[in-house]
Amino acid sequence: LIPGDQTDLAMLGLGMLLVGLNLVRAVRQIPVSYFSITLGVIFLLVWMWGLISPALGLGIQLELFPLLLIALGLYLLIPSPKRMKTV
Repeated sequence: LIPGDQTDLAMLGLGMLLVGLNLVRAVRQIPVSYFSITLGVIFLLVWMWGLISPALGLGIQLELFPLLLIALGLYLLIPSPKRMKTV
């Protein structure tokens, strides 16, 4: 509905949504999801990099999909107490 590239706004919105959700969960003393916190921080870092890199004259552009695959792979590789329990 809005003309132009909205990738930066999507990164900001998703990052704030995921981090804010876990902030509310922490305030209400509900267990937080560290995976969604990590994804939210990655979204916010990609958004900040998109703002800062053109101002600094850097031609490096971060792609989101490979970063998400790396985050998912690390999440699956690093053992957590919940996933280590065998039924």
